[in-house]
Amino acid sequence: MNTPGFVKAVNRINWCGGFSPNIIGCAPAPGNGILVVRFTSSLEGILWAHEHGHTRGLRHRNSSTAVMAPSIANTRNVPSQVPASLQNTFGVT
Repeated sequence: MNTPGFVKAVNRINWCGGFSPNIIGCAPAPGNGILVVRFTSSLEGILWAHEHGHTRGLRHRNSSTAVMAPSIANTRNVPSQVPASLQNTFGVT
């Protein structure tokens, strides 16, 4: 993923710093591009916000409700964690 400033939607990701099955997003921290697998419409905004967080230098957090948790679930408290200026960008409200 050496193409800067781009979002690439792909069918599958098997490697993101190491081999792992079922990876749905990958981004360098910090960096300038993200790689995502299309996901459920209700959670895709969270996935994109999470990967964008990596590009801004954010690491995973050990909180099941954090956008930067290592796995995705519908328990994220997105509005309080994503700045209002970015909520429309990532499709979260």
